Amino acid sequence: MNPFRYEICLLVLALTWP
Repeated sequence: MNPFRYEICLLVLALTWP
């Protein structure tokens, strides 16, 4: 389990979906 991708996904979503 890698939480890294999870954080990246959330960060990308927050940036691309403000």
